[in-house]
This record gives sequence, C-alpha cells and structure tokens, in this order.
Amino acid sequence: MDTKENSQTYKKKTFLEIILLSFKIYKKNFLSILIIGLSVFLPVAAIQVYMLDTSLDLDYILEMLQKGSDVSASLQSSLMSKYLLYMLVIIGLSLITIIANIAVMKITKAHIKEERITPFDAFNEAIIVWPKALATLFLYSLLVISGLFFFIIPGIYIYIVMFCSTTVVALTGLWGRKAMAYSSLVSTQNIGKVFSFLVFIIAFQTIIPMLFDELISFINLSKVWMNLINITAITLNDFISTYFIIMMTVLFINLSEGVNPETIKKFFEKKEKLD
Repeated sequence: MDTKENSQTYKKKTFLEIILLSFKIYKKNFLSILIIGLSVFLPVAAIQVYMLDTSLDLDYILEMLQKGSDVSASLQSSLMSKYLLYMLVIIGLSLITIIANIAVMKITKAHIKEERITPFDAFNEAIIVWPKALATLFLYSLLVISGLFFFIIPGIYIYIVMFCSTTVVALTGLWGRKAMAYSSLVSTQNIGKVFSFLVFIIAFQTIIPMLFDELISFINLSKVWMNLINITAITLNDFISTYFIIMMTVLFINLSEGVNPETIKKFFEKKEKLD
C-alpha cells in the first residue's frame, strides 16, 4: 500500500461525506453488486427458507421448548438437537455470505482507486481470500469473547478496534493476527469515529430486519407464497447490508490515509520480518 501517495490523494472525510460517497459507489456499481448478490444471497436465502425453516419447523420447536417441564425429557432433547442443528447451519450459511461481502469490499476499493474490476474478478478474488477471512474472523471472535469475560469493557474495546479485520483481509491480503493488528493500528487513532459508525450501522441492521418481519406478519397467503416472500425479504436485507459493507470499507480506507505514513511503513516492515 503506497501510503505517501494515498495521503496526498485523500482527505479526511466527514460522517456525511462517507455516507454520500458510499451511496455513490453503491449506485454506480449496483449491477456488479446485483450479480454477486444473486449468486450468493439468493441461494442462501432459498436454502434457509426451504431446507431449514420448512423441514425443521422452527416455530414448533421454539414453542415446545418454551413449555419446559410440560414437555417430556426425550422430546426436549430431540427438539434441542434440532434447534442446535438449525443454528449451526444458519452460522454456516452466514459464513458463505462473507464471500459476497469481500467481493463488495474489493469493488469499493477499485472504485476509490479508479481501477476497473468486473464482478467475476471480485468474486474470484473473494473466494481466494475467503479462508483467510474465516480464520481471521474466528480469532477475532475468540478475542472478543475472551475480553467480555474480563469485566466486559476489554471485549467491547477489542470489538471496536478490530472490527475491520475482515476488511483488512480483503484490502491488503493480511490475515489472522496481522490483519487484526492493522485494524487496531488504524482504528485506535480514530476510535470515536469508528464507534459512531458501528452504532449507526448496528442500529440500521437491527431495525431493517425487524421492519421486514413486521410487514410480513400482516401478510396471510399460502405457504408457497409466504416462502417466496421470506426469501425475497432475506435477500433484500442482505442487499441493503452491502451498502453498510461499502460504508465501513470507505471509512477504513479514509482513516488509514490519515495514519502517519511512517507508522504504516514500520508496521509493514515488521510484518515482513515476521514472514
């Protein structure tokens, strides 16, 4: 990463400027994002609705588990096993969507650097670094959980400063502790701004699915149509989430340009020695 050139090219952007630039990137690259999204989000949503929600009947499982002592121990054990299976598959599906998220990060980077990248190139590059992203996410999650056990505050701090670790994997190729260290290097110098964006993004990503669920609750159609509506809602929610992926990528690139070039140079020199 040529930090000197980038520091001359980019200026520190305001909250509003990052939001508007993210929307511009989303709009200009919508076709690429659509292709990537339909390749990942739609199949994942279909699997979730048709293979999980329908076959496992989650509503029935949760209803029975809530009855507690009114349900026999053997039935409780069976239902709990099905529920755990459901959660494991859901986690697995969410890990697959990371491929699309990384591809969107690469499209964002290419747009900012005024480089050309096709959705197929972005997708292929995303698949290549996906295992590294998963390993980094696993280490990051372990650190956050460990931190939460120590009076909560350390876990929250780690969550904030290392939140962009997966973004670092997509943008630089670093992974594991190096990606987390680089995310921390950039974020600790701008922790207030990173925290503000996280609150903004988490709020919207919590509210939007709730709105979808509320709207769907008013619809009463056949099971086939309800399944199609649920697939559409899940896919739309994932598409909307890509805007926030773009936003965090724009934020991280912009903040990294504000870090002292010598600091970043020393970081990469240290990384080369470790390699």
